[in-house]
Amino acid sequence: MREEEKKYNPNRKHTKEPETHKRVASYSLQLLSTFCLFFTERLTMPDPTPSPPFVVTEALSKVYYNSLPSKPPLIATTKPGPFEVPTDPEAYSVPKELRPLGKHGLASVWNHGLADSLRDTLNTMGVNWTSMDVLRIVEDGESSSPAVVWIGVEFGSLSFEEGCAVAHKCRTLIDSYGIEDCHVEIRESRVVRYY
Repeated sequence: MREEEKKYNPNRKHTKEPETHKRVASYSLQLLSTFCLFFTERLTMPDPTPSPPFVVTEALSKVYYNSLPSKPPLIATTKPGPFEVPTDPEAYSVPKELRPLGKHGLASVWNHGLADSLRDTLNTMGVNWTSMDVLRIVEDGESSSPAVVWIGVEFGSLSFEEGCAVAHKCRTLIDSYGIEDCHVEIRESRVVRYY
C-alpha cells in the first residue's frame, strides 16, 4: 500500500472502521450515562453527616428567658443554633411575652392525638415533666413568631444533653403529624397548685 493510501481518506470505502466507531460510540454513551447517574445520585443524596443538634450552654440557659417574669432556665431548644454566648448581664434583655397560639396547624392536631402522644413519649423516656403548653414566645417589636411546644421539667431533672435528645424526639413526633413550622423548648419549672 502506498503512503498516500495509508492516510485517512473520507471518500474511501471502509470495511472495519464503521463497526469500530459503533463500539466506541456505544462505550462512550455507557460511560457518559454512568458518569451522569453517579453525579445525579451525589447531588440528590442527603448529606450523610448532618450537623449535630444545638446543645444549650449554662450561660445561655441563665439568660434566654431573662425578660419573662419567672426567668425559667432553658434546658433545650430545637431552634437552630448556634446562639451567641452572652457577654454581659444585659444580654437577651429584649422583652419577650407569651401569646396564645392562635391560627396554626398545631392547634388542629393538639387535642386530636398529638398532646397524648407527646405525654406518652415523655413518660416513656422517663422525663419528670411538669407542664406542656402550645404558644408563641414573641420578642418586643414582632407581630408574631413561630409556634412553640413549651415543656416544663422539674429542676435538675435533665442535663442539657438529655434535654436536647428529648426535645428532638418530640420534634420528630410533631413532624410526623405534618407540622413543620414550630419549635420545641424545654425549661425548668415547678407547677404550684393553689386550692
